[in-house]
Amino acid sequence: MSLIRILFAFDGRISRTPFWLFTFATGVIVFVPVVFFLGFGSDAAEDYTDLCCLLLLWPSLAVQAKRWHDRDMSAWWILINFVPFGIVFSLVQNGFMEGTPGANRFGANPLLASPANVA
Repeated sequence: MSLIRILFAFDGRISRTPFWLFTFATGVIVFVPVVFFLGFGSDAAEDYTDLCCLLLLWPSLAVQAKRWHDRDMSAWWILINFVPFGIVFSLVQNGFMEGTPGANRFGANPLLASPANVA
């Protein structure tokens, strides 16, 4: 699966590795500059954080939707993030639990998909 599809499409499945790579990259993109801004006493940290959250909203939803699909669950489970402790549940499900073995209703197993099977 191409990087563009991973970041912008809501169909298909991804394994835990792309999920964690995206999560780590997002953390670096957002938090390292914020710490830098705050270290120099700049007021730009809040504006930068707001801009990053706005720009990363769609890719974050797309990546999480594909992880839910890998667990054979609907992308509507993204809404669990809005209930108390839902983020913890979402992190455990998406970050630590394996996807369903073999194909499911959302596509082929991303760990077993050959380049010929990937659209």
